[in-house]
Amino acid sequence: MTITVTSRIQHRRGLQSDLPVQLSEGELGWCLDTRQLFIGNSDGFGENTEIITQFSQDVLSNVNVLATNTTFARVLAARFADVFNVKDFGATGSLAQDATTAVQAAVNAALAAGRATVYFPSGQYKVGPITIGPKITIVGDGTGVSEVYARDSGQDIFTYTETTATTTDINISNLSFVSLNAGAGTAVYISGTDAAIRVVYIRITDCFFGLLDKAVHLRFAANIWLNNLQAQNCTTPYYIDTCGDVNFNSCHAQNGTGYGYTFIQSESPRGPSSEGQRLINCETNGQKGIYADEVHWANVIGGSFTSGFPSGTSPALTSAAMVDLVNCANWRFQGTDISFAGAGGYWGHGFHTDSDCERIQLTGCFVALNTYAANIDGRWNTVTGCVFSPNGAQDITVLGKYTTITGNTCASAIASNIQETAGADYNNFAGNICNSGLVTTGANTITGTNITSHPNT
Repeated sequence: MTITVTSRIQHRRGLQSDLPVQLSEGELGWCLDTRQLFIGNSDGFGENTEIITQFSQDVLSNVNVLATNTTFARVLAARFADVFNVKDFGATGSLAQDATTAVQAAVNAALAAGRATVYFPSGQYKVGPITIGPKITIVGDGTGVSEVYARDSGQDIFTYTETTATTTDINISNLSFVSLNAGAGTAVYISGTDAAIRVVYIRITDCFFGLLDKAVHLRFAANIWLNNLQAQNCTTPYYIDTCGDVNFNSCHAQNGTGYGYTFIQSESPRGPSSEGQRLINCETNGQKGIYADEVHWANVIGGSFTSGFPSGTSPALTSAAMVDLVNCANWRFQGTDISFAGAGGYWGHGFHTDSDCERIQLTGCFVALNTYAANIDGRWNTVTGCVFSPNGAQDITVLGKYTTITGNTCASAIASNIQETAGADYNNFAGNICNSGLVTTGANTITGTNITSHPNT
């Protein structure tokens, strides 16, 4: 390349509107009004070329770039618009900042774009209530890395209520939600209006919740996946109201004062909107397990529901059960551990069905460290292949009718392991192994072959 020495550089100054379409080759043009700098090209190489300065944002946004190992170039503006970063809207990631306005602006932009993603980079974001909506993905860099804090006492963090028509697709993942006021507010509240106006296809995965009233509160929703969630010191962390096809997988609740998993329904009369609950490998520790009221069709596979209270410490509501079903039907528990107390004490009841329950199955479960381990009321219920020991007062108590108790091992050192109460009848007891006896009262109850006493050695 030949070096040409000149005594001066030819340039022009003026308004952008006065800039010639074609500057001379190597000639500079400075636009006083827009602070832009251009240079002329040689003939045959097009018009003027802008020289990038700090005032050239629009030019940078429209630069075509080709990502590594891809085949199609796109302008930077389009690439950045794929994800709405809350820091691009003014959030700093510092807990000292009230990031409500910035985060809401990012969410609004994503909702306007449709099927877009809101991204929380590593940081701490203190916000007031944030209104979200359908067809949105909200994601962070991971629990303990991207943290969202409730700014005010009792407030919800992410909230959405649909009143017009059924809407779809809300995805939230890889975030921590924490209240600055212990036991206050809900991290994620999503609600439809009734069975005809619901929110469907909700996915919340890999999130942590701390010091809240509720972690996730869903109402009139369906087709829900809740995976790998952890709630610490939340009163009633997972609260499901009139929702269908709810799938919990590997979720955890610890040290809250209420039930870890609550299922209720608000339709009158009860409809199918609350049917289809599934909990796979879920657990509680330091708080009660499952409460369900008038919710039908559920499957609980594996998992462990234990209070874990230390010896000599009585938790609140000792008359409640670790798993308490009220007016429910068609629930199946398979291979689940149920224990109200920790070491050294029997402070509450393990498994309870009330007189309106039907077709409840307890199969292959381990039920220990309860006062009354399994109180089975209602009708057409089954307890089979379970292990009960040690429990404080009763392993299995049958209060209803048409109940089948078969193939259980009851090894608690108590007066009688299995007890049929007055008024219970038409039940079947067979193939059970008892440490200290089986007592029946029903005139039409059938007692097959059972081992009712053994040396327990």
